[in-house]
Amino acid sequence: MPHADINELKDRLDLWTLGVTLVDRQKRLRCLTDSGVERTVGALATKMRDDLSIEELARLHVVPIARGGLFVAGQLSYLLGWTREQFEDDGMSPICIVDDCSLTGKRFRQTLKKNRGREVWFCHLASAEPLREAILKEESSVKGCISAVNLELLDRNNLAGFSDGGRYLNRSVEHIAFPWTEPGFPVNLNGKIVDGWRLLPPHQVLGNWAMLKLPAHADAIIPNIQLANGVVWRVLFDGGVRLYKAGDDGMVDLKNLAADVWRGCVGYRNRDVAVEWLMKTRNDFDRKAVESMVDILLARGMLVQI
Repeated sequence: MPHADINELKDRLDLWTLGVTLVDRQKRLRCLTDSGVERTVGALATKMRDDLSIEELARLHVVPIARGGLFVAGQLSYLLGWTREQFEDDGMSPICIVDDCSLTGKRFRQTLKKNRGREVWFCHLASAEPLREAILKEESSVKGCISAVNLELLDRNNLAGFSDGGRYLNRSVEHIAFPWTEPGFPVNLNGKIVDGWRLLPPHQVLGNWAMLKLPAHADAIIPNIQLANGVVWRVLFDGGVRLYKAGDDGMVDLKNLAADVWRGCVGYRNRDVAVEWLMKTRNDFDRKAVESMVDILLARGMLVQI
């Protein structure tokens, strides 16, 4: 078999692997709405009251892990009666590290390293039980690891060691998203981990929208175009965008003007507003070329009219 054919076969196998993985994860996706977050934070506060006394909760210094932990800590402060002073470190008090989710424990470990010698509680909205068990086993200073949502562990053979890049657990748990963020989803392609895939469209998640780097639009916008269902996407290091439609056998890489056309359409969700933005910001703007790019993305099923 010619070398070129071998490469083509490998590429198609990678696409098949990507498609199978993403279809599975989309089926398992746990997406919390605003009301769902409110209920989950309430459940976390209840668990914390069960494990800590009123006096212990009042002594804690609160350390949110940015950025998701800031949203959670703010809501917990109302439910648990935390004061402003508890967010100001005195260098001595026990600390409560707060996050939205902990998938590998890497961000928690980084925060813990900055607070050695303190009694620690780790309180977050979602994690897998093996992660919490690993943290309690490895970290003697951690007195409690409390989560409101128990994420399903998808591969029990994929547990990480303590020294594995700062992780307590490899990223083999069900995917979860919040109104403010969707953690980048990693996929194993031919033995290489490719991180940063997004399963949700930008208009559903604030952090996904921010990745588009679009200026806010002052006027109300009536949506007439958006990312099609089943399309997953990655923002590339060079500013381009990679799109893949689950169940399809093709991938689309967008660069330069084409990438900005896609950004404008999925960000503003209005074809005319996207064209208006491109006309103001792109020196190489060509209305006919832009309209053609939009039509091609619609025909490929990467965008959809609404």
